[in-house]
Amino acid sequence: MGKTAAQKEVIQALVQALRDRDPDVRQKAAEALRQLLPAHPEALRNFLRVLPVPMTPQETQALKGVLRAYRGAVPAVRALLSDPDPKVRAGAVWALGVVGSAAATPKVIRALLSDPDPRVRAGAVWALGWMGKAAATPEIIRDLLTRRLDEAPNVRTAALEVLRKLPVSPETVSAVLRDIRGDEPEAGEATAWALERLG
Repeated sequence: MGKTAAQKEVIQALVQALRDRDPDVRQKAAEALRQLLPAHPEALRNFLRVLPVPMTPQETQALKGVLRAYRGAVPAVRALLSDPDPKVRAGAVWALGVVGSAAATPKVIRALLSDPDPRVRAGAVWALGWMGKAAATPEIIRDLLTRRLDEAPNVRTAALEVLRKLPVSPETVSAVLRDIRGDEPEAGEATAWALERLG
């Protein structure tokens, strides 16, 4: 069907089919997406727009399979991090985190921690968490501590989980505490986090 199948409703049905109980249905949906996404730029936007964010582990695996089979997916997705549609930005940051490519550098993802949409901020927090040691710098830890005070509960929860699991050294913990003044809003969060990490 070509371009006709690149519409939002069709892409949404294919994304839903990735969760079907029948493995043949899941496989055929993934194959259709692998053909559609590179062929039609609007298909990728629609795909990212309808991704369920956050995703279950099964959905995450399906997304990983589709994107890894799509050569050129990372640059195409990365270009959509500044899309005007917050659903597309949220899907893009989640997709980059899932793929775990070197193109999704901590610097690129870190910039999205201040996005006006809470889904994008939460996606950026999770993506930094998936980057592991590369994201365990004092600057990113500070940003995550700030997100612990975010107005959106899903962002606060994501930041707490990532701060607990990110592999940080005692030197990084000390650097974070040194840089935070006692009158800053995140000072209490930083102290509690440091005590938990240092035991």
